[in-house]
Amino acid sequence: MMMIPVNNSRRGFREPGFRSFWIPITVFLALFPALISADIFKFAILGDTQLENQEVFAGIVQEVEQLKPDFVVHVGNMIHGYTYEPEQIRAEWEMFLEQISGFSIPFYPVPGNHDTCTTPLEEIYQEVWGEGRLYYSFDHKGAHFVILNTDHRLRYGVISPEQLEWLKTDLATHKDSGHVFVFMNRPLWIYPESNWTDLAEILKSHGRVAGVYTGYRKEYRYEEKDGLRCFILNSSGNMQFRTPQVGYFHQFLMVSVSENGVTEAVIPAGTIKPHDYVSARERDNALPYLQPPGGGTIPDPRENPLDETYGFPLTNNTGELNVFTVRWETPNPAFIVSPREQAVLIAPGKTEKVYVQIIAPSRKFEPFSLPYALIETYYQTLRGESVVLRSRHNLSIPKKACAQFAARAPWIDGLLDDTAWQNAEIMTDFQVTLSGDLAEEQTWVRMVYDNDNLYVGIHCQEPNPLGLVALATDPYPFTWGDDDIEIFLDVNRDRQTYARIFTNSIGTTFNALPGKGKVDKWYDHSVRVGKDYWAAEFRLPFSELGVDDAPCSTTVWGVNVRRHRQKPRRIQSDWIKMPNYPYEPWRFGELRFRTKQEEQ
Repeated sequence: MMMIPVNNSRRGFREPGFRSFWIPITVFLALFPALISADIFKFAILGDTQLENQEVFAGIVQEVEQLKPDFVVHVGNMIHGYTYEPEQIRAEWEMFLEQISGFSIPFYPVPGNHDTCTTPLEEIYQEVWGEGRLYYSFDHKGAHFVILNTDHRLRYGVISPEQLEWLKTDLATHKDSGHVFVFMNRPLWIYPESNWTDLAEILKSHGRVAGVYTGYRKEYRYEEKDGLRCFILNSSGNMQFRTPQVGYFHQFLMVSVSENGVTEAVIPAGTIKPHDYVSARERDNALPYLQPPGGGTIPDPRENPLDETYGFPLTNNTGELNVFTVRWETPNPAFIVSPREQAVLIAPGKTEKVYVQIIAPSRKFEPFSLPYALIETYYQTLRGESVVLRSRHNLSIPKKACAQFAARAPWIDGLLDDTAWQNAEIMTDFQVTLSGDLAEEQTWVRMVYDNDNLYVGIHCQEPNPLGLVALATDPYPFTWGDDDIEIFLDVNRDRQTYARIFTNSIGTTFNALPGKGKVDKWYDHSVRVGKDYWAAEFRLPFSELGVDDAPCSTTVWGVNVRRHRQKPRRIQSDWIKMPNYPYEPWRFGELRFRTKQEEQ
């Protein structure tokens, strides 16, 4: 248990982009007198934070402190984590502790996958929160609280056997508790591969479990599963959508306990919602009205003035005739998009392509200044409320790369000194921000091919090779927590599916293929560390990428390359800048192939 001193420097908060009403704390307590009744207690629950959207989380900390619950429980994923580097881990925990320094009430942590997914993370978690805090329980005013770990000892997505045995004993010892509250990071009931059935049986056998509270999925959701009241929370983690009515909003939960039972209030930045505000049914009903996140590409106006007919598909995944309104926003007024707004009537299950004319002068445009489309449609909630659901379609100007035909394949030894590399085109100018700021330590990528393979050579400028971090291990080597390089290949150019080929500086790899997920290494590669660089070479068989024939002059793949440096601070640079996650394949550059005949 951790006591944090109060800090009253902030007086209020409103989440950007969320239309809400302000409730002064005095009015809040007047409207909800049960929260200050002497015969109850109350506690707050926070969801994912991960050091993301820090202004949002700062506001939530202030709101919780103003409400003065008896204590706070955080259901895990407090830091970014996913690293093996102790200095980075401790720095992130220092940031989080500073974030919650405004609390004057006890704080109980729940370990999440971001907090404990590697051995160093798990060890330092116990340094920060104390031995015995990987799973534990405590009591408060006749109620019993159980903290479980869904990633204990690197067993991901399950409650470990030793925890299940401990839980049976713990609940038996507290069989006379008035209410039992259970907290864990992952909502195991959603995942068939978990051992939720075993856990649920133990919890139901006690008979007094008031609720199971989780995070992980970065949404709000309530449902009853196997006779248990189940919640998913997200306090400030990144989200794919910003649609509060169907669960995509930042929030915390206020739980009140009295002799009459348990009630929960969902509180999103100054408003109060009932606990079933978004049910699983509501979310499932609404998702077909939202277009999946995505985008497309336009030619680079630097080459010629832009006068382009651009089209993208809209699909009506609902079971009814629906109207979708497409409205284009132009952050840079030099762009002219016509028509600016149009309504498209689409039959159930059908796809229509929407076309506009995009005009721009010949000049350089920053990625954040490009036009984007807001796609709106009406949705009626289960409560009868008519709301507008919004999706976004983005544009990018793709970088271009070319793989030359190699008459003699390079030797895969990490040296990059073969003849094939000498005249190969170079992909460089790796960026650290969406506005195009370049990484100080640059990366150079070359690609060539023959009839059977794509060859990739990568040279990473590194002033401190002795400081390279390479700690990732099987069975899930999170190389992105190390110094690593990451290759993304969209061989179908569908801007949705892509292969991932990652390696750290000692050759530990993480690999994923479309439709297969994480896979074993399926290619040859070699890594070499020099006095001021490290480098890697790859031989990637076309057959393993699902490509039947060798590329020709009309072949176009999507491609991107990412690099992580861990010291002296974590830096992520991309050939084409993407957010940390989720990846955005619509931003990938174009990889073309120069044939043997063109080389001659």
